[in-house]
Amino acid sequence: MLRPIPDMLASYCDMLSASPEARAEGLNCPIPAGFADYPQARKPDFLIDVVAPWYVGYFATWADAAHHAPDDVRVLRYAQLLADPAAVLQTALRHADLPRGRAACQAALDIAWRDRDTLRFNQGRAGRGTEYFSTAQLQRLERLLSYHPSLEEWRGALAF
Repeated sequence: MLRPIPDMLASYCDMLSASPEARAEGLNCPIPAGFADYPQARKPDFLIDVVAPWYVGYFATWADAAHHAPDDVRVLRYAQLLADPAAVLQTALRHADLPRGRAACQAALDIAWRDRDTLRFNQGRAGRGTEYFSTAQLQRLERLLSYHPSLEEWRGALAF
């Protein structure tokens, strides 16, 4: 699912700042024990320097897979999920050969929504990255994307 990396990093920053469990687990790298106590200005730099390269590499891998086996990879967009979650779930399940009707998808989402606090749901709001990162930091993220030509088609969805 394509979502702007700055928005994902903003959500992850919230989770790391609030949850000792999230810091202990990490997502894709060790998180310093003192992350929650970092000055607010330091957290975005840590996320860009340490976490963002993993996200970029992750999407580059999927872009390569989508290019080489387009029938095997179903690219979804976060903006579509926000607009119509049941339709996106239905599309994903159909692609996985687990077709379900829209009502079943909506019922599953209703259950998940009730339990969102236990599922690490953050705000799910588009554009949050621009509130967390300066223009210069966003440019650094954009530069990371530029190292992977396979991401050119998705750059608009991943940048901001």
